[in-house]
Order: sequence, then structure tokens, then C-alpha cells
Amino acid sequence: MIASAPAQLRPKPIHWFVAHAIALSLLLAWWPTPRAIYPALFQAHANAVLGRLASPAVRFAPGTVADTDMVVAVPRAGPRAAWQSSFSVVRIGYWPSAVLLAMLLATPLSARRRAMAALTGLVLVDLSVLARIGIEIAYLRQRSPEPDAAVHGAVSVLLGVGSESLTATIPSAAFVLVCWVALAKPWRALDLAPARAWIGAAPG
Repeated sequence: MIASAPAQLRPKPIHWFVAHAIALSLLLAWWPTPRAIYPALFQAHANAVLGRLASPAVRFAPGTVADTDMVVAVPRAGPRAAWQSSFSVVRIGYWPSAVLLAMLLATPLSARRRAMAALTGLVLVDLSVLARIGIEIAYLRQRSPEPDAAVHGAVSVLLGVGSESLTATIPSAAFVLVCWVALAKPWRALDLAPARAWIGAAPG
């Protein structure tokens, strides 16, 4: 018996990939059910991870202004003293996850490789969101009445920048793009010839 080599997937023209990725991104991002339950699932997850690891105490709950409120206790300032931050985890977590999944679905990959890439990508996005929230926690902590001595100067400025960019779109988009390139290796799966032809035919 002669074993047959696995079939090679045909590269997809780049313009079809872009069209499919945009359509799938909108479909997944606006899918009502997962979009609605994502904040509660993330808040429980963040309470289990950051709530135990962070010091001082941190608590996540459904938000009033945005979908998530984060309360960070202020050390040595009384049991009820706390800083509060509101942000949208749908924006910084769900949307990037949906876009990454859409890009992976639109890329010609074997079923097994796509499943592994999707799982890895979702974990990476989740870790990036937790890391960005961790920066927000560190920023709020250094605003306490007795901030850590190590948090000053340039470090304090960087924490402030990280806090301001917590819900920024560009960092999320850049991270999703890097994850897609690393996981999908698009130079093997996409046909760039139509794009090159279009650029060559475009008037100079």
C-alpha cells in the first residue's frame, strides 16, 4: 500500500481573503449571544486570575458606564478606600478575538492547523488583555497615598501611557495582525499575484 502525500491547499487570492475576513469579522463580532455573555465570562476569569495574583485586592464586576468595572483597593487607606476604572472588555477582548478568528477562517489552512491556531490565538489575546489590565492596576496602585518607591519617573509615565491606551484600537489591531502572521504564515497560504498585478496596473 502506497501512502499518499497530504493534499496541498491552493493559495487564496489576497482580495478574496480580505473580503472574506471582513465579512466574517462583522458576523462574529456582532453575533449577539457570544457578544452578550463575553463580559460576564471575562469578569469571572479575571477575578480568578488577577483577583488572586494582584496586590492590593482587585475585583471585576458588571459596569455602569462601560461593560466592566474594576475596583482596586488602596493600601493603607482604610478598608473602603479604592480606585475604580471602567472599560469595555468587548472592545479590548471580544473584538480582537473575533477578528483573529475571522482571519484564520478566511486563510486556507487544514482543519487541524486552523483549530490549533484558533485555540492558540484566543489564549494569546486573552493573555494580552490581562496584561493590559495589569498595567492599569499598576497605574492605579502607584496613585495610592503611599505608592511603591520603585514606581516613579519614567516608569510612572509608561504606566500612565499604558493606562490611557487600555481601550485604544491600534494596539489591539497590531497584536491581532502579529498573531495571525505567526500562526497562519500567510505567505504560504495567500496568492499575492492579483495584488501585485493591480498595483502594477494602477496609474503612477
